[in-house]
Parts: sequence; structure tokens; C-alpha cells
Amino acid sequence: MFWRTAGSGGRATSRAKTRRRTNAAHAGDIGALTPDAEVLTRVITFELKKGYHWEGSIHDLLDRNPNNARPLYADWFAQAEASRKHAGAKYWAVVHARTRRKPLITIPLELFEAIDMDGEPSVYAGIRPVVGPKVCIFPLAAFFAICLPETIRRLV
Repeated sequence: MFWRTAGSGGRATSRAKTRRRTNAAHAGDIGALTPDAEVLTRVITFELKKGYHWEGSIHDLLDRNPNNARPLYADWFAQAEASRKHAGAKYWAVVHARTRRKPLITIPLELFEAIDMDGEPSVYAGIRPVVGPKVCIFPLAAFFAICLPETIRRLV
């Protein structure tokens, strides 16, 4: 139902520079192959990041010294927001996995509130970064266990 290509996000960015809009099914790092899959990509544009075992930690968002360089995570959030705008999607998500670790998903607080995850406080960490939007971070498996297809359809 979905595919990931190395140039998918870059294609949308290149099109945006010439003021051409990219269909939500083909923006970000995950594309939809079927109409059912497109429902998800119309609601959430995904950016995928893997590796980055030493380039930064979530702590850089919380206790960053203002004189230090902008945290890597803040760049990812900015990239995801740009992809979201190009696609015309409602929200963004960054799926990230450090080397040999389980994947996490970071979503903006607005998406967290829209999917009404208030009943599951043990599966997320909500943070207010020094740089960037308010976000919530979950194990990816926990996010998809709670955020069901019916929830996504409701958000379209």
C-alpha cells in the first residue's frame, strides 16, 4: 500500500521551488500506492530518518544552550513541516530509529490532540523544545496500536 523512495521528498521540494504542488500521495518519504493508503498520506506527511547514532539526542531539544548549533531534530521537524505544506496534508510525522534501536515517531501536539490519545499517558513523552514546535514522541508500534484507521478516516 505504501512505498519509500530516496527521491520522494526531494521531488516534492523541487516541484515546490517552481510553485507546483505535489499530490499528498507523493510527498514526504512515504508514498501511497492505493486510494486506501492515500487517506493516511492526505492526513499525515511522513519523514523517515534512520541511523544518527551519535549526531544528537532528544535532550538537545530540551536543554540546548542557545549558543550551540540548531539541534538535528529541529531540522527534521522543519523538513517535515515543509513537506506537509507542499502536500497540503493536515499534519506531519517524523519516524526515526537510531542504530540498533526500535523506531520512534514524533508528531506535533496538534495531531496528538486530534487523535485523542489522552487515555494513554504511559506511551508518550510530550515535550516543549527549545527550538521548534511542541511535539509528542512515541514508540512507533505504540502509536499505530492507538492511532487506528478509523481515527485517520475521521481526520480526513
